[in-house]
Amino acid sequence: MFNIAYVGPHDYNEEQLIERLKSEPAATISIDTETISLKDRTCIGIGMALNPREAVYFPILPDESRYLDLCWELLSRPSTKVFCNALYDLYAMTEYRADGEQGGG
Repeated sequence: MFNIAYVGPHDYNEEQLIERLKSEPAATISIDTETISLKDRTCIGIGMALNPREAVYFPILPDESRYLDLCWELLSRPSTKVFCNALYDLYAMTEYRADGEQGGG
């Protein structure tokens, strides 16, 4: 299974992508959670658009990304956050954290 997915114009390897995410904060990020269904809000992954041409995805299920701590760090930065369905996405992420995330790296 993969730890992080990237869509965009660059050909980053995993190490380069992680360094980029840590060192170049985006002014605005768009966030979307992936869940099992609308009824079962079990969070299976978190996607973030960094700009109109780049996005990353952190899987949670079936195998949790070892970079999930970086995901939470990106979410906690003072950048502007854009959600399509904020209440649903925030609930899914909060429930995941409350249920005891396994931790990332």
